[in-house]
Parts: sequence; structure tokens; C-alpha cells
Amino acid sequence: MNNLNPEKYVNLAEKVQQEAKEAAIALLREKVESHLIDSELIEDADGDDYWLYAYDGDDTQIEIYAYGLNEQEQLCFKARYYIGGEDYEDGEWCDFDKYYISDKYHIVYKIIAKHILATCKNQ
Repeated sequence: MNNLNPEKYVNLAEKVQQEAKEAAIALLREKVESHLIDSELIEDADGDDYWLYAYDGDDTQIEIYAYGLNEQEQLCFKARYYIGGEDYEDGEWCDFDKYYISDKYHIVYKIIAKHILATCKNQ
């Protein structure tokens, strides 16, 4: 019983999310022209490839459709409200950390990587 570590997998999950966040930032910085991906600007963008469903810090469900870097090279997003479809935060870029969306970086990385691979294939 002395070798039980209740935080073991919580710590591991947090580490994976931090690594995925850093990797997503690096991909946007190094591999994506203009350092942003906006499914609204991509012809034939498949929602499954670009949209991410999340809850913000107020437990509001949103659909994230754009990913980019702000002036401080931090990961940011644009979204719509899941219910109603209106622009979230008036369509402005939002910082993932400010809105407490810290458990989805692995999916953000996947979306950015798939976009890069699809872009390379189409050239």
C-alpha cells in the first residue's frame, strides 16, 4: 500500500497535455503559413478534421474552428457557441489558457498535423 500514488496518472496526463501544447505551437510557428488554421477559410474543410468541441471555464460548450498563435506565440482559437451557433467572444481570438481549455491539446496537435499533411499532399 505504500507504493500507491493517487496523482500518478493525473500528473502523466498533465505532462502529455503540456507536451502536445508545445508541439502544436511549434507546428504552427514552423510549418503553417501565417501561423493560423481557420476552417472557414479552407475550401472543402471537413468539420471532423478541423473542429474541436470543448467547454470553457464557465462550462459553456463551444465549437473551436480556428487555431493560431497570438503576439506572444501562445496558442489561441476562434469558436462558436455549440447551441445557437453565434460567434464565441464576438469572433475574437481567445487564449486557450485564459478560457481554461487545457485538456484538449492532444487533439489540437492532431488537427494541426493533419492540416499540414493534407496541405503537403495537395501541392
